[in-house]
Amino acid sequence: MTTPVWTTTAGKLASIDEVVAYSLQLEANTADSTALTYSVIAGSLPSGMELTSTGLLTGTPAEVSKRTLYTFVVRATAGTNITDRTFKLDIKGADAPTFTTPSGRLQLDDSTSTGIYWVLDGSEINMQLEAVDTDTATGQTLVYDKIDREECLNIIKEAGYPIPVKSGCFMCPFTKKDEWINLKLNHKDLFDKALALEKIGQLHTKSKKMPKLVRLKGKESQDLFQCDCF
Repeated sequence: MTTPVWTTTAGKLASIDEVVAYSLQLEANTADSTALTYSVIAGSLPSGMELTSTGLLTGTPAEVSKRTLYTFVVRATAGTNITDRTFKLDIKGADAPTFTTPSGRLQLDDSTSTGIYWVLDGSEINMQLEAVDTDTATGQTLVYDKIDREECLNIIKEAGYPIPVKSGCFMCPFTKKDEWINLKLNHKDLFDKALALEKIGQLHTKSKKMPKLVRLKGKESQDLFQCDCF
């Protein structure tokens, strides 16, 4: 009877979503084909998962309050011979909250009126915005917060995504030269529309001075549009 040799690679087996069924056959073998049994001897499996004596890792991981990496040691046994190997399972969570309050214009109904979408300025508004999140059962709580542009940029940076260019109308009169270049390179159709609007503006303002905010960027941009500077 020989010592078992693992064929399943040590380390992280997978990154899986919480509350999604998963199974994987762990494997080791012996030179004389002796039947093996498997068991977890250290660490812990995600709640909802189990390892059978035949080496099948199976189950549906329970919800987690945050992404969690589980480390465990599995022993393969052939008679009196054993071999151990360490594995990891990454359980992804938690779920993103989902708003139950519809987006767009808020419907400010009360006990006396329905279909109300506006109020007089200076009026007090008392409305509960609502979202749901299944992870509250694992100890999370929902927190509502209003964020500004700077906070949005911080969230994007922390997630490892590139910072997007500032949004705005494609024919905005305050567009900077580098933004025009980006528009032409990445959104040629909108750049051409901006040129067309510029020309229309010129046709309707030949007899009088064109207002500053009507022209895209004044004479300088007009000259740039008419050459290949971009």
